[in-house]
Amino acid sequence: KNRFFFGMIMFLICVGVLFLTFYFYGLIYDIFILILMICAAYEMSNALAYKFEKPGFAMQVLTILVSYAAFKTVSLLSDPEEDPYGFHAIVAYSIVFLLMCVFIFVANMASSRRTGESVIASLFCMMYPVAIMFFMLAVNHLPGAEEGLAFTGWDYYAGEGDAFTPNYRAVAIVMTFTAASMSDIMAFAVGSAFRGPKFAPMISPKKTISGAIGGFIGGVMGGAIVF
Repeated sequence: KNRFFFGMIMFLICVGVLFLTFYFYGLIYDIFILILMICAAYEMSNALAYKFEKPGFAMQVLTILVSYAAFKTVSLLSDPEEDPYGFHAIVAYSIVFLLMCVFIFVANMASSRRTGESVIASLFCMMYPVAIMFFMLAVNHLPGAEEGLAFTGWDYYAGEGDAFTPNYRAVAIVMTFTAASMSDIMAFAVGSAFRGPKFAPMISPKKTISGAIGGFIGGVMGGAIVF
């Protein structure tokens, strides 16, 4: 019951954020994802603390904010016609992110309170989930309609082999949330039904291998639905 109630609240929040993003102001989406990235980094830090020395959470938050600032700045300064897919901003993010990882490594190694385990755990958190979740930000800067969902703003050229320019931004964002939701639903449903061997009992005692397989299938199903 608690999981269902929490899921419904998150569903309403996500729908609200997407509505505001598509019809009012795109920065709302960026802020929402940044909050999710910080929450995910905190959760991963606590999970790793069961096995290793707890990573430095403050440095992870600093990396998220500084890297995003570089990405957003270059994105605003770039010419949409010369760089429609935001590659310049992605490169800027990647450079700053790697520099922050080097800084974290040096700072941890120079500290007498930190060990090699802490360095490894901190860098791992930088890769998963922080670096991976960045792509949730990047999709908000893909070419697409200024407002709306689905076919709003699509350009259709009937005389050129039925070619069209899709609203990549809207499709990518909806794909991200649909695939993730379907993955979580299927992981819970399949894992609860079949149970079986545990996936990572030291980190998450209730996760099973069957649930992981169900989650993978659910993600594929979510992608197929949007496609």
